[in-house]
Amino acid sequence: MSNDPLSDNKPDLAVSARADAEYHQRAYAKLLQNCQNREQALWHWQHFELQMIRSQDLDSLLNLLLCQARAYFGLASVSMQLLDAEHAWSSCLGKSSAGLPPKLTLVDDIDILQRQFPLGVKVRATESGTNGDQALLMPLVRQGVLMGCLRFDSAGAPPMLRLLSSDLLTHFAALVAICLENCSNRELLHQQSLVDTLTGVLNRRGFEQSLREECARAVRSNLPLTAMFVDLDHFKRVNDRYGHPCGDRVLTLIAGSIGEMLRPTDILSRYGGEEFVALLPACDETQAEGIAERINLAVVARPLHDDKGESFRLSCSVGYSCWHRPGAAGGDSAGIAQQLITRADQALYRAKQEGRNRARYVPLEG
Repeated sequence: MSNDPLSDNKPDLAVSARADAEYHQRAYAKLLQNCQNREQALWHWQHFELQMIRSQDLDSLLNLLLCQARAYFGLASVSMQLLDAEHAWSSCLGKSSAGLPPKLTLVDDIDILQRQFPLGVKVRATESGTNGDQALLMPLVRQGVLMGCLRFDSAGAPPMLRLLSSDLLTHFAALVAICLENCSNRELLHQQSLVDTLTGVLNRRGFEQSLREECARAVRSNLPLTAMFVDLDHFKRVNDRYGHPCGDRVLTLIAGSIGEMLRPTDILSRYGGEEFVALLPACDETQAEGIAERINLAVVARPLHDDKGESFRLSCSVGYSCWHRPGAAGGDSAGIAQQLITRADQALYRAKQEGRNRARYVPLEG
């Protein structure tokens, strides 16, 4: 037997040392795994942010945020509220190709948004049900103004979101707000570039875009399409006698009168000067004749006044043509567009030559 009292403890010390080493090794492995998980989560997050930045329009950005983000982050649902007190969002989204997407709500009262953040405008997490479901609410702020709220709902805390700090989520919300603002500004600028600022109807550029779209649609659907020119008779006399400000008011009023005679699906544009042009989808020459007559009557019946209150009236000449079968103009949408404008312009010239204040039709094949 050994007389050294420490010799009996050597096996215990060895076991303890091995246990400590294994503990530290596990702790290190766990720490390393956490770091790798966070790095991966951050990479995925940054990849999603890059996709947002690359979005060129509202449709694609909202699809990314409200549809793709759900699967990307493992969420139960994604929703968004946007402040629309001045109806800028409804203008952008109402004229986009997709319209108002699901899970997006437009609100006209900022108090509705502020109630989402009772402890201040900052990212907050809250329970969204009785089963431990979580909701993450991110304020969307631009230039110090709360413009919306992005909400992530999940069954429990999604692993990727659980690994991210509130600072990163705040950064993400700020980037969402910037991307939304950029896309909406781009959409508004595009819309404004297609609208005549005086009358509020489409301008020449907007008409040409609509003409290409409607001709292509008519060919696909095999439905008729009418192009109709409306020119105000002797409008130069209005400018010469009453002045250009009065002439501008008259153009705006007449544009309104013409628009009232058109169907909701019809497209009215200012072609130039006192000349307007309308596209009438799914409208044959018989239907177009009735619309042209109503426009003639509406313009003549419209009371107009100069700056002194003196009343006067105008008349208009209308010329129109219609594509109504695939064989016309060879069935090519570009060819149809050119033919429609050429024939409708010829019809307008005929109406003026025959005395004005009337409507004339020239067939596409004529």
